[in-house]
Amino acid sequence: MQAGIYDLGFSSRNNSSRSGPAYEVADWIPMLAEKVGLSLTQGFEKRELSDEDIVLILHTLWSRAEHIQCTPDAQILHHLRPVQASVSAYRTGYESDSRQRFQGRLHSIDQLLSEKPLDHDYVPLHWKSSVLDAKIVPCSYRSFWKLWNRTLYVAGLRNDDNIRPYALRVGAGGRLDGSLTRALSNYIMSHTTEVFERSYQARHLTANLMRIAFDSRAGDNGGMIRSLRSAFSRRDPEAPIYVSTDELAAFEERKDIQTLRQLHKETFKKEPHKATAIKNQIRYLLDCLEKLKLQEIRRKYFDTVDNLRGRHESTEHLDPQLTENPRSAREVPSFQRAVLIGKFMRENASVVTLGESMIAYLEEWPTKLYPHVSKPPPPKSANVMDMR
Repeated sequence: MQAGIYDLGFSSRNNSSRSGPAYEVADWIPMLAEKVGLSLTQGFEKRELSDEDIVLILHTLWSRAEHIQCTPDAQILHHLRPVQASVSAYRTGYESDSRQRFQGRLHSIDQLLSEKPLDHDYVPLHWKSSVLDAKIVPCSYRSFWKLWNRTLYVAGLRNDDNIRPYALRVGAGGRLDGSLTRALSNYIMSHTTEVFERSYQARHLTANLMRIAFDSRAGDNGGMIRSLRSAFSRRDPEAPIYVSTDELAAFEERKDIQTLRQLHKETFKKEPHKATAIKNQIRYLLDCLEKLKLQEIRRKYFDTVDNLRGRHESTEHLDPQLTENPRSAREVPSFQRAVLIGKFMRENASVVTLGESMIAYLEEWPTKLYPHVSKPPPPKSANVMDMR
């Protein structure tokens, strides 16, 4: 079983006007920490994501979609969140656009940009009453967290280079600082100068101190500064992203898994409604085992390649890495379209054409990018993140 990790938050501010049970508990946490030996410091290194890091995440999300495996809606959302957070430093929430949610006959972005009302340049867009109280994209933070970590894994991030979505906000805060007045930057980020100075300085500095000190005499070291700034400087896109079929089979040989399989079989015959909980327990155990095994595989891989590359030796003789899904997931047309959309993005497609492609991707229509794909039958489950 995997141990749970819980973060307890508290406020270090004195003379706060806040009150209520939650803040009374927050005041109690530091005293409890001293008694039981809890840490009041962050358990992770504060990082920021640069513009190049964000582009790399988006490129991975689309170009390697078959290894990330999520619904089209979730993929669009996962694209929008980093972009919006990197621009305005907003915290993650339910923000996205969707199809056929407006009143009227709006079917494409081209129609929105080119068509004008009969007697005016302005046309209001009203939501349909049926969606006023609905979430545009119903994706929980847990699902977003799972998709975020999977994308970083596929991009080749190391196990110990833990990057949280919070790094998007830290990076945005650093870019706004100096580009805007402090007051305007604080307004956009919805915090104070005190909070920014205390909480939004990443451990790795991005300023070129040599250039500041010696101006042009420092030479052109911009490439080195960009490399040091990147949160993905140690990544390896060839790192394993799956366990092997033999390792999956070994999980099934475990006594606890076999016992649960037998219990599920017996319960399903007698009380089918109770069998679901057992099935979920099996899935949770297998997920934990696979996660831990993959961490071990990747750790050994990075130790090996770092040793070889440190001696300037080739890694070509190493066994092919685990970059194919051992479960042989079925071909999903949306994954193929996602790869093509990613290519389209890198070619700087127009907003109109790219927007139409996005909508077609959500609706699973044939497009100019993929004209010969017919609309596939609906999947058996709306959740394709777990192909087990």
